[in-house]
Amino acid sequence: MATDITPYQLSMALQYVSVRFRRFSRALQQLARQSKQPPPNWFQKVEAEVRVLERILTVSNSIGTIMQVPHMANNILSCVTVRDINAEELFLELRDINVFKVQLAEAQIWNTGIMPNPWWESGQSLPDWYVTWSIAEMVGEAEQFFPTVEDGTDTLPLLFNMQQMPMWSIQQMSNFCDQTMEEMRVEIEVNHGVMQFCQDRLALFDATPEVKEQLLEAWDQSVARPASK
Repeated sequence: MATDITPYQLSMALQYVSVRFRRFSRALQQLARQSKQPPPNWFQKVEAEVRVLERILTVSNSIGTIMQVPHMANNILSCVTVRDINAEELFLELRDINVFKVQLAEAQIWNTGIMPNPWWESGQSLPDWYVTWSIAEMVGEAEQFFPTVEDGTDTLPLLFNMQQMPMWSIQQMSNFCDQTMEEMRVEIEVNHGVMQFCQDRLALFDATPEVKEQLLEAWDQSVARPASK
């Protein structure tokens, strides 16, 4: 269910989709410089990517979370949905756009996972289910693509536009942060208890040589002591 998705997960999914926009735009630019034709049906695939982006934004808006769409994704979204340009016009647009321009809130993580369905590299078609997959599946793919975010090594900037969000949505996000912090506190306490238990067990192992030495000394003394008549 979309209602089970948190604003943070939606932000991660939007970051992931935005990276896809940058990658296929850069690939099209490289083809243009080499005077090569773009992949077959590339315009339809871009439209499919745009529909995925629109779904994320629709779900975000439905829960009162206003997202800040990254530069490259926002340009292509505008071209396809607002300006309604054709394939040739979009190709010229992407040929001249700066794919390296990023906003402060955009993902800049280098240790990423493998990106599924890179049609701009393989020339293959997108799966039939690509546009209809659930928000949860989008989030799952984004989490796999950002493994260092999931393990806590890196963090992704949040794409929330707080100035345009209603107060109830901001309060909901604040409550979610409080809940997350409390869960982390409980987890830390549990882990601390486990560590303390392990340290106590290890202390027994540390004392084993000393106990063994005492037993050997007692044995030696009992052997050396004359037997009582």
